[in-house]
Amino acid sequence: MMYPTFVIFALALWLTGASNSTFMLLLAGALIGLSYGSFSPFSQTIAIRHASPERIGIATSTFFGLFDMGVGMGPFVLGFIVPYTGYRNLYYLAGLFVIVIIVIYYFVHGRHAAKIGDTYIGK
Repeated sequence: MMYPTFVIFALALWLTGASNSTFMLLLAGALIGLSYGSFSPFSQTIAIRHASPERIGIATSTFFGLFDMGVGMGPFVLGFIVPYTGYRNLYYLAGLFVIVIIVIYYFVHGRHAAKIGDTYIGK
């Protein structure tokens, strides 16, 4: 489920950068909402899947702490890039970054999840 989520998110970012009409921007926003909204519960499930029952709370709080840090620091860091790229190109770069994340996800987690079986959410 993670791969379609990543791909839709990357396409939505590219569509945001290419938007030249209200419809395109609304479509991109809907796709971003769909993919980003799906990412959180999917990745939380992956984060706690390997935790023992007594450590699920720690895994969940660690996940949300790091997730919130990324949500807070991402716009801060990207704000420094905007003067050099402009907003349109920033969305294109963010889409490329998501593609890089797909590759990282595959090597860190995805290829191991495929070996576990069909019941695993990372497959």
